[in-house]
Amino acid sequence: MPDGPVANRRQVRRLGPFAALVVPAGCALVGSLLLWNSNTAWRGFPGFGLLVAGAPILPLTGVPAEGGSTRYLIAGGLSALLWLVIGGIAASRATKSPIATWDDWRREYIPLALGAALGGLGALGLWGIALHFGWA
Repeated sequence: MPDGPVANRRQVRRLGPFAALVVPAGCALVGSLLLWNSNTAWRGFPGFGLLVAGAPILPLTGVPAEGGSTRYLIAGGLSALLWLVIGGIAASRATKSPIATWDDWRREYIPLALGAALGGLGALGLWGIALHFGWA
């Protein structure tokens, strides 16, 4: 059957990793647009927060202490790889059941995605605290 349980399960397993890229890419895009030609805190703070939520590897590459397009490209590529892995894990967990739907995938994906995004934001927060107290 073209839209039966087997086809849905196969679709979730095949497209799950790529579906995991959609929301983080949107966050990173909105964050980048907020940062574009920004010199105010009301655009910079949420813009960089959204950018880090979409690309949680950014603080590991030294951004914002050091910038440069190479760092952003490396962080973007590694973050995309991270999201693909998270989507694959969610797809694998969701398709353990013979009848798997996108709702099952979403139920598995959301906690993993929140962990990755909050981990990146937490690293950014720790970096800010270290700067504030002169530890970095």
